[in-house]
Amino acid sequence: MTAHGQDAEPHQPAYSGLGPRPLPRYRTRPVPLREHVLAAGRGSGRTLTWRKGSKAAMSSHFALLRVRLAGRRPSPPTTARSP
Repeated sequence: MTAHGQDAEPHQPAYSGLGPRPLPRYRTRPVPLREHVLAAGRGSGRTLTWRKGSKAAMSSHFALLRVRLAGRRPSPPTTARSP
């Protein structure tokens, strides 16, 4: 999955008067999420313990980054309907 950084702003191309109006676009290419995490560095993450396991506490290293998804529009979760 790819994304733009949080500070990326979409650019609205000028309308020529013919056809449909152009959609907003980003001026930069999206990069993989892995690149965003590596650019943030190890210091941006935190170790989080969420529960005790059978042998020891269960924990891992997490990083919270704000990005703008590229190439897809996230769809809301669907709910199951009963007949």
